[in-house]
Amino acid sequence: MIKVEKRKIYWFFIYPLVALVFVTLSVLFILSARGYSLHFENNAITFEKTGMLIVGTKPAGTDIFLNGKNTSKKTITFFSVKIDSLSKGKYILKLEKEGYYKWEKEVKISPEMVTWANYVLLFSKNPKIEKTDFSGSLVESVPSHDNKFSLFLTKTKDGEILYKMQNSSGEKTTLLETAKLTEDKRFSDIKVVDWSKDHRYVVILGTIKGDRRYLTVNTESKSVEDLTTLSPVKFERMTFNTSNSEELYSSFGGELIRLNLRTKSVSSALENHIIYFTFSAEGKIYYIKDNAGTRSLWRASADLSGKTSLSDAIPVSDVYDARVSSKDQRVALSVKNGDFLYLVAKVGEKNSLITIGKNIIDFAWSQDGERLFYKGKASNIVVLEDDGYKKETQEYEAVDTASYQGISWYDSRHLLGLVGDKVMIMDFDGTNKIDLGDTIPKLRPSLSADNGDIFFFSVSENLEQTLLSRYKVGF
Repeated sequence: MIKVEKRKIYWFFIYPLVALVFVTLSVLFILSARGYSLHFENNAITFEKTGMLIVGTKPAGTDIFLNGKNTSKKTITFFSVKIDSLSKGKYILKLEKEGYYKWEKEVKISPEMVTWANYVLLFSKNPKIEKTDFSGSLVESVPSHDNKFSLFLTKTKDGEILYKMQNSSGEKTTLLETAKLTEDKRFSDIKVVDWSKDHRYVVILGTIKGDRRYLTVNTESKSVEDLTTLSPVKFERMTFNTSNSEELYSSFGGELIRLNLRTKSVSSALENHIIYFTFSAEGKIYYIKDNAGTRSLWRASADLSGKTSLSDAIPVSDVYDARVSSKDQRVALSVKNGDFLYLVAKVGEKNSLITIGKNIIDFAWSQDGERLFYKGKASNIVVLEDDGYKKETQEYEAVDTASYQGISWYDSRHLLGLVGDKVMIMDFDGTNKIDLGDTIPKLRPSLSADNGDIFFFSVSENLEQTLLSRYKVGF
């Protein structure tokens, strides 16, 4: 009887205890799932809201450190790694992988928020670099709109050669050799003007018997056509319609005209009083009109239907340069009279003309249209992020002004630059700069959109040869 009573007393206490533990663990689990963390401080238990960090790298297999401590986690292929229950505050995130340059940056963790670092690229300390040689000394390098192909124009003692290269494979094709043209068609002093979006046509400007003319080169048949056979007009500007690679647009005396390469026809004036025009990647035409001294910016379809006024307060200038973003058709407009840079974007319910810089020498949108970088003659690079354009910019010391040679976007979060005679790649905020190799000053590096390989020009001992280096990123 005594043993039975003890057993009853034992179960009398164990059931409530198990229930209490179960309830406590359930509460802790629910709080943890909602971003709370349990802390013991000053002999008291407190619950703190926490944040989360998402990390992803190319290549994968990278060790993750926070404030110098190994988290015992590695990045994985195709998926990002989650680090949760982090107290609010600033952390030093360091990513390391054997054989690669380390990546390090300060990240801020906020309660109930996710901080992303899933865009990290790690570059090899011992990359594979392939060399490709071209006959002649380089005159010009022009990437296609989608960075899948490149044009290289070289000059030899006999004439000029135009090459086309597929960026992903490095396969090159000779499109034009002026030395092989008949005497009546031999032209010189070539300049690449534009390249159709489908890579089929290239417009060049060349000199024939002292006369400057526009010509087209068919990259498939390699045939050359003199555009003066379509019209004797001395075109002032010429560019392809990005929605129709058989159409060229040009201006003459303020008239906007269209040339069709298939039908060999030239349109009458599509619009008058045109000062400047360009196309977006989606095939919209953007143009500046002069109406009795007042300049205005317009957008329309390629046939000039659906005209929309974007701004009626464009400063008067002799030269304009407009870059249209891929997001919501925002326009960054450089005005050469004073070298001011303006942003035409919707703020609130209407378009606004925002002054964002002066003495500008370089600017470009990122591929996703989220960021715009610009560079002044004596200032640092500035990145303007999409925050409703309230003039909240991030400025950083990306490169020394004196050694600046040119910057372009590698992707939407990394900048590819030419600094002195060095090819540099860096995060868009100027951190994690990596020297990829030596190159020829003033010749910007380019990239392959298919595999991210980076191209830059190396010094060749043979003056009659251009040497192109391909940095294999291995992503």
